[in-house]
Amino acid sequence: MTDRGIELTAAERAAELAAAQRDAELAPGHRRREGIVHTAPALARSVARLADEALRDALGLAGGLADPALAIVDPACGPGAFLAAVLAVAAVASPLTCSASIATSAP
Repeated sequence: MTDRGIELTAAERAAELAAAQRDAELAPGHRRREGIVHTAPALARSVARLADEALRDALGLAGGLADPALAIVDPACGPGAFLAAVLAVAAVASPLTCSASIATSAP
């Protein structure tokens, strides 16, 4: 499955599905009032790629998003589009050093 020309990972597809399911459950007026907006996988992947480049070039973290000195936290996680994109970029940029785990909790 692709989104604007990129091949989505399983995590990105799961985040996109979760966003669609949540959107279907919420009235448009409620989403608007609460500021609930879901990020497209292609946009999240682009932001993650830019962050990876900045970590490597500006901050000197050789592993970028996969650097062991880095912890990725998304307090406004929603369905996880940005975390899924970070995993996708880190896996491509540093396939041998990338290890990741995602902890989830229900409200």
